[in-house]
Amino acid sequence: MEYLPYQKLTKGLTRAYGLRHSELQGRMHIVRCDGSMVGGAAAITEACRMLVPIIVLCDVFNTPLAQRLYDFIARRRYRLFGCRESCYVPSIREARR
Repeated sequence: MEYLPYQKLTKGLTRAYGLRHSELQGRMHIVRCDGSMVGGAAAITEACRMLVPIIVLCDVFNTPLAQRLYDFIARRRYRLFGCRESCYVPSIREARR
């Protein structure tokens, strides 16, 4: 799995998935190995399945309630967590610590 801030996506990639700036800014997305894409709470479920050995724990994020909660937080994320020009991405050296 690789984290890539939306600000660093190429125009070709955003065009390939038909994503607008507002969609990228509004929620996280995961591109699956098969090339399909999911966003929002479903993307959290996908990430969880890659990282957690007990898939049952991941399914809690794949519910309508989780999607509503995700959307609620996403719309207010700058008020809740602050606003920065870009996302912090640690270097490989920092990530290994």
